[in-house]
Amino acid sequence: MSVRIDFYREIFYWLKHLRYFDIKCSLWDALELARGDILRRERMPLPKAIQLEPTTKCNFSCITCTRKTLPKSRLNKDLTIQDFRIILENIPTLKIIKLQGLGEPLMNQYIWEILEYGRERGIRFSTTTNGSLLNPSNIEKLLKYFDSICVSI
Repeated sequence: MSVRIDFYREIFYWLKHLRYFDIKCSLWDALELARGDILRRERMPLPKAIQLEPTTKCNFSCITCTRKTLPKSRLNKDLTIQDFRIILENIPTLKIIKLQGLGEPLMNQYIWEILEYGRERGIRFSTTTNGSLLNPSNIEKLLKYFDSICVSI
């Protein structure tokens, strides 16, 4: 019984705090006012830019990196081309994607497919890399797909 009372006290507190409830107003009236305000609010627009972690694989073991705190279930995982397609399908407003995270983006086995698929749909890419996997052929591909490249030292 006291759990239910505490629950209602919390509802009253927040309704009063949000100015939906005063002494002249019943709980149901206050809830209806709050519900009306929530329903009238516009949905948040979908983002035009996002940051994705293409992989949690890394070929370095930097002492300042928090990658080692990841649970084992998240280590050495790649963003797949299928998951990337789903993201693009669900966010049709997307124009810019920053590829960075706790891994080296170029270690994602699907990276070139992801970049090609995104470019075909008008996505602009940027990334941060540790630079260790840069070679003449990678640099050519990077210049083709990325609008911005940051090399972390």
